[in-house]
Amino acid sequence: MTTQAVRRFAQCLAKDSTLRSKLQAVRANDKDAALAQVVRIAAEAGFTLRADELEKRFDELVSGELASDDLDHVAGGARGIYQHNQSDFEFVKALAKVVPDI
Repeated sequence: MTTQAVRRFAQCLAKDSTLRSKLQAVRANDKDAALAQVVRIAAEAGFTLRADELEKRFDELVSGELASDDLDHVAGGARGIYQHNQSDFEFVKALAKVVPDI
């Protein structure tokens, strides 16, 4: 299950151009080093995240499968087909640009 901290980080990323700029500046030759830099930037912004949580959320969003947290939002078919929001899009876009082989 993806932590709420990752979701809040994604929401902040969608709204905060300074945070997006810091993420865009990440440069690393491998996935682990890049994720470590993202975790550090998130920590500087007040988020406590782990690299595996970031990677898991990225994988969930890219795969198109619903995470258990997402299922809570569509229980009973209230919203019809689940659609990713802007924060999900910004999160995926930011990590895809800076994390090799994610």
